[in-house]
Amino acid sequence: MHYDELIAELIADGHQQLLLCLNKRRTDDDSEFLLEYLLFTPGGDLVARKIDEDGHSWLLVYWTGSPSSLPLSNVIFNLNLNKRNEVSALLSVFH
Repeated sequence: MHYDELIAELIADGHQQLLLCLNKRRTDDDSEFLLEYLLFTPGGDLVARKIDEDGHSWLLVYWTGSPSSLPLSNVIFNLNLNKRNEVSALLSVFH
C-alpha cells in the first residue's frame, strides 16, 4: 500500500496520533537482519508495518497479536495525522 493510501486509511479508521518505530528482524534462516518500520498507537497497538526492502509496501494490521517486544526507545517519530502533508512527506522518506 502506498503511504498516501495508508494515511487515508488510518485517518478513516479514526487514528490521529501514531508512533513510527524501527525494528530489526532476523530472516527465517537467521542469516541477516531486516529493518522494518512499525506504526503503533500511543496505547501500543500495532496498526501498520513495512519491511525496508525493495518491493515491500505498507501493510495495515487489523489484529492484535502478542504484545510487542519492541522497546519504546525505538520510536523515531511521533506522527500527528491531523498534519497530513507533514506525515506524507515524512513517510515518503521510508517508501
